[in-house]
Amino acid sequence: MFFKDRSIFIEDEKYFIEDKVAEFIPIACHYDKETLLTKNGELLQIIKISGLETNDSEFQKVNLRDQLRKVIKKHVTEYKYAVHIHVLRNRENMVPPGEMPFGFAEELNQQWAKKNNWDKQLVNTLYVTIIRQNIQTGTFDPKTLIFPLIKNQHYNHLNAACEELHNITNNMVDDLKRFGSTKLAMQKTEDEGYISELLSLYNNLVQLTQTRAHVPIKDLSEYLANIKIKYKFNTVVIEGADFKRYCAVFSLKQPQNISVSAYDKLLQLGMQFIISESLYFVSSDTALKNHKKMMSHLEAAKAQDIAQENDLADILNEDKGNNNDYCAHQVTLLVYSDDESFFQDKLNKTVEVLQNIGLVAVREDFKMAKCFWSQLPGNFRFIDRINYTATNLIGALTSIHHKNIGCYSGSKWGPAISLFRNNDGNPYYFNFHNHNNGNTLIIGNEHSGKNVLMKFFLTQSTKLNPRIIFIDGEGNSEKFIEELGGLYVKPNPDDFSPVKIKLFDKELFRGKLELFSNFLTNLIYPRASDNAQYQAFFAALAKSLFEGNENEDPYTLLSGIIEKSEDEAIKSSFNSYFNSEIYSNFFDEDFLDLFTLEDILSIDITELSKSKPIQEAFLVLLLLKIPSLLDGRPTIIAFNKCYDLFFSNVFSSLFPSWLDELTSKNAIAFFSTDTTDKILDNDCLRNCLDKFATQIFTSNKFADKKFKHSFSLNEFELTQIKAYSVERRMFVLKQGEYSIVGVLNLADLPEILEVLK
Repeated sequence: MFFKDRSIFIEDEKYFIEDKVAEFIPIACHYDKETLLTKNGELLQIIKISGLETNDSEFQKVNLRDQLRKVIKKHVTEYKYAVHIHVLRNRENMVPPGEMPFGFAEELNQQWAKKNNWDKQLVNTLYVTIIRQNIQTGTFDPKTLIFPLIKNQHYNHLNAACEELHNITNNMVDDLKRFGSTKLAMQKTEDEGYISELLSLYNNLVQLTQTRAHVPIKDLSEYLANIKIKYKFNTVVIEGADFKRYCAVFSLKQPQNISVSAYDKLLQLGMQFIISESLYFVSSDTALKNHKKMMSHLEAAKAQDIAQENDLADILNEDKGNNNDYCAHQVTLLVYSDDESFFQDKLNKTVEVLQNIGLVAVREDFKMAKCFWSQLPGNFRFIDRINYTATNLIGALTSIHHKNIGCYSGSKWGPAISLFRNNDGNPYYFNFHNHNNGNTLIIGNEHSGKNVLMKFFLTQSTKLNPRIIFIDGEGNSEKFIEELGGLYVKPNPDDFSPVKIKLFDKELFRGKLELFSNFLTNLIYPRASDNAQYQAFFAALAKSLFEGNENEDPYTLLSGIIEKSEDEAIKSSFNSYFNSEIYSNFFDEDFLDLFTLEDILSIDITELSKSKPIQEAFLVLLLLKIPSLLDGRPTIIAFNKCYDLFFSNVFSSLFPSWLDELTSKNAIAFFSTDTTDKILDNDCLRNCLDKFATQIFTSNKFADKKFKHSFSLNEFELTQIKAYSVERRMFVLKQGEYSIVGVLNLADLPEILEVLK
């Protein structure tokens, strides 16, 4: 059907029509918003697949190539259908969505994007076109002599065929949803009228430009024909009003069903290209005629290994008696550029890559024009490089993204946190979360870049508007927090603390008397931890306080018991570390207003290091209190020096359950720790390691087998951690069984780096 309201269409009189070009373009008009009608009466619909997986339970476990083959085999089952597959490598904006807060966060994001050209990255997109054959009428059908009858016959056929086509493509979109599949359609815009996504794809294939195509009141082939094409010996030159493209066409012999990683070298080339595969189903007799002959020759020569390498056995075994077991197909590769010298350089690189992966490719000359036009869905008359294969082996080049690209769609918090590069130059979408767990641990030596990594990711996360509680154990983050618009407080042992936590709260210690006893020991008399007599004393003391009268002030009870003690060492230590002034400054009540008033709050605990027992007590109580302050809003509890927590006889036993508690309340721990021999033997670290969904290891040339064992690394991960100098700012990021080597070098952004240090 056609749209009656012609006011929605835009007629551009600037376009000129090159009749010869229009003759090679098969489409005529839109049949409906999602369907094109060709000049031969075929209907076609197009599915776009970004190939970027959602963060579901099977993330990265299903290969796009395998899934596409299954979906085509499942839904496209009859001879009257054909399929055209395209991989287009174009420049796209890869910056994760989200609005950065005004100020430093926005400035960092802009400079980081500019440094890496994130808005102009080469990205592969997969398109699958399903084509429905036109009506077939007999040569001597008397109905063809009566125009009204044949007209109605065609209308009825088109309506029924279109409905059938919608069902097939809708089902395919549903089955490929996890890979970001959508159907191309006509879209109405406020200021440009109707835009056709299907026509835009044809425009990309014909003119090699990324232009949004309007819907004109004319034959669509004429609309796309406003170019001039010159055919040289083995190069096509396309000229438009304001652009010029140089392109070469390669025909690919039956692409082997080799690993995705091998083809990845071709798919990640640093230039624009189009891979086109057209196919239609044929009988097994037609498809296997040459394969059987070749197989018999190889068997006679006892060269079954060659047959295996060329998938001959697999092809012969695919005969299940179905219409769609086998197909005739043609695969072409078109590489292009707007700069002739750059085009030649990249062409040489393309040939080198094709040779390295063992892909047989022929650069077209005599049949170059036919191969160029055969890229357009519906242009069956130009297909001239046919091979036969099993349908289960089509689409060898459809795993369009680098296997380690991260999760583009983000996490349960929203879009991806940040974008950085792998060590091979490919982009990686970073998220704290792996499924439901977002706890993140950075591990490395001093001055290895841990602080910069932590603060960089915290800054990038602000676009999601999380609450950030930053515990500064190094005392160097005041400028950073102020740049983010947060509040930086610095408790001092001699002053009233801006944050106070009620010490005598059974819930903080999860009702465990032993933990409370250890806490009192560490605070009042740390040297008593290895003395059985003192341990018994503090155990009895803790029990008295736990079971004491609720109406009696626990501090008064505690100080009374201490005063009655005959041990002068305990009395002296109590008066130094837990006298009434310290108690009233830090521990007599909950004073936590800042946690509700501030979205970004940093607590610098370095001044408390003047009295280590007070610092440890305050830190432990603060961490144990935080879960009760969470309300489901995304929250990051960051701590840049968590080393001592793994050795705390109070917090270490609660650490794993504490991390689980954060996860259940939509919060994450974002910690960093130094690497020492002592921590490699730490039981708490081993118990907690699985609770950190994301682990980041900075470069460490001293990492050894013990390091590998302590952090459950494989040989590749250990090698990468040792391989690079700290100055290169390389790191290994591990999430579950997957790991990548990342790069975050901000040396040429000195003003940004100064804030993050």
